[in-house]
Amino acid sequence: MRTILVASDFSLTPDLAFERGCELASEECADLRVLQLLLDRQPPAVPPGAVIEALLASARERHPCIAGLAHSVSAPSAAAIVAEAERIGADFIVMRNEINAALHDDRPFDLIERVLHRTDVPVLAVSQRCSGPYRRLLAMIDSGREAQAVLETAETIRSAQTIFAVHACDDGQSAPAPHQARGDDPADAARLVVRQHRREHPEATAEVRPIAADGDVATVLVHEWSELHPDLIVAVTRGRQSLGALFRHSEVSEMLEDLPFDILARRLSATYRDPPQPRTAD
Repeated sequence: MRTILVASDFSLTPDLAFERGCELASEECADLRVLQLLLDRQPPAVPPGAVIEALLASARERHPCIAGLAHSVSAPSAAAIVAEAERIGADFIVMRNEINAALHDDRPFDLIERVLHRTDVPVLAVSQRCSGPYRRLLAMIDSGREAQAVLETAETIRSAQTIFAVHACDDGQSAPAPHQARGDDPADAARLVVRQHRREHPEATAEVRPIAADGDVATVLVHEWSELHPDLIVAVTRGRQSLGALFRHSEVSEMLEDLPFDILARRLSATYRDPPQPRTAD
């Protein structure tokens, strides 16, 4: 990871996205680029650029391992954020997903969703105070290449020590299509996905634990979060087709809006999409 982009309006103190971005950049010795999203409101007494420059100065002192820090401004639009990410070659986009009650109808998750529609760059939606590196990740897996995309995305978090590869089994309906056809046990399917990932990525250092749990995705997600105490949820999306690639009953957009967890999401590129299954007669 060489370059991290933090995109935020800095309307909250502390800014969760900025704090997490600093932690990630320090751990990776990466460049941290800050894109300040200017809100359409009465300007504060202190120029907003001065506030950010003070934050950057403080970050340089607290995180000397950050390779470089730079600041720019933009309108709060998904197009502008993605354009800046592409311009600087960002490996990650970090955005706040904490609602600011002082702003009228503040919906940060909507902007995150629009960014996910437009780019393959992973987006980290931050809802929690930064209390150290991410160590325990909960990756919601489904089937085939899509599951591999989730696990590969999870392993971009190099601080991860354990990745819980969780497959939700909702009366057999969420089982991978090839496995449904063969009548395979969902737990076996989850283990197969993990074994395949290990074969394809022998260099990976994090422990990957396959878990199959009964219930719809939302129920399983909340239950496993309370049982496993992970730091981060990892998911992939299908871009404009659907933000529910791995969540047939609960879309990622709903997760962003309803769940107070940090979520690392990434649009599923064509490389990872399984070919459509042939239709069979009833």
